[in-house]
Amino acid sequence: MKAVAAIVLTTLVSTSLASSHGHTTPRRRHHNKGPVDAEQAIVKRATYSGMATWYDVGTGNAGACGQFLNPNDHVVALNQPMYGDLGQRSSWCGKTIIISNGKKTATARVEDACPTGGGNCFYGSLDMSVGLFTEFTSLGTGVFPITWSPVGEGGGNSGNNGGGNNNDNNNDDDDDGDDDDDDDGQAAAAAAKKKAQQAAKQAKEEAKSQAAAASRSAAAAAAASSAAASRSAASSRASVYSVTKAAARASASVSRVAAKSRASVRASKSAAAASSALSASAASATAATPTGNLNNFANLYDGLSKIIMEQADS
Repeated sequence: MKAVAAIVLTTLVSTSLASSHGHTTPRRRHHNKGPVDAEQAIVKRATYSGMATWYDVGTGNAGACGQFLNPNDHVVALNQPMYGDLGQRSSWCGKTIIISNGKKTATARVEDACPTGGGNCFYGSLDMSVGLFTEFTSLGTGVFPITWSPVGEGGGNSGNNGGGNNNDNNNDDDDDGDDDDDDDGQAAAAAAKKKAQQAAKQAKEEAKSQAAAASRSAAAAAAASSAAASRSAASSRASVYSVTKAAARASASVSRVAAKSRASVRASKSAAAASSALSASAASATAATPTGNLNNFANLYDGLSKIIMEQADS
């Protein structure tokens, strides 16, 4: 009985220990996991996911790690979040990594750093030399997805920024990390798109407002111009009327003066004729009539003079 009890007790203890080391909780995303120790890192090598791009290394140029490079070398520039401080040499420098795009695999060394920006070199991404990039595809492709991991090491080093980045990636499902990066990228893209749409909408509204203001200004200017033209036309008509009226008055005055002149001429002619007739009569009377009839002649002369004066006044 004691032997049986011992066997049962041993079985229960073994089962309890096995249960305590099992995965009793759902898998969590890698950014929720704590740092892994060296033993755990050796069991599972860290694998990273990102995008591959290429850049012109330039013969004889030194990378961030201080080594002179050649475009044909299989070297990569590590993304800035994993490299760390760009002003210092990262612990990633000189490490060999193995890279795969799902169809081809190649090895390379970390010899440079790629600053994050312009949509490139986010966490997990690599900027490749021309020689390395063309091992996978043509330069015209520009960018393609990759997975990579350090060769012969577990856990990897994060560089000079504390080692947190690599430890974050030591998890049971690297796809979770990809999902997080994708979620962050999608959120950033959505925010940028929304901001661009808002800016475009605001610019459209401002342009519409400016166009309306310009239209109102043009209409006001046209109305003012039309009013000025109307006033000018009215002024011109008034001026023409004034000139015409003055000309009519002048013409009437000239006509009156001419009529008076003609009347004066006729009166003068009549007076001259009467005077001539009177002179002739006087001469005839003087010759034929005795001196005693001079009084009659004087009376006749006075009568004729009155007649002539009346005609001249009319």
